[in-house]
Amino acid sequence: KHKDFVKDRINHLKENDVIVFKQSSSEYSFAKVEEVKNDTVYFVNSNYSLNQIPSLTDYIDGIEEKEDFFSEEVYLYSQKEIDSLNSIGEIDIFELKE
Repeated sequence: KHKDFVKDRINHLKENDVIVFKQSSSEYSFAKVEEVKNDTVYFVNSNYSLNQIPSLTDYIDGIEEKEDFFSEEVYLYSQKEIDSLNSIGEIDIFELKE
């Protein structure tokens, strides 16, 4: 069920979604969606990588609270670029409620 959510959500990202990218067999990085306008996704990258994908609870209880976990610099990708990244690697998405 979660895989279906990720597959659908990658095409419909929303503000505060956190995308987890598999960088290697034991390294994951993160990007938090700041805004979505038309075909452009604005996000901030993590300043850290982890050796496993945390659970949503671990993320909310620990990682998200680190003040400098995400950079302040905002980057952008087109939806087409996001789709391309999705096709070449493992991606997970946390849906955060605020």
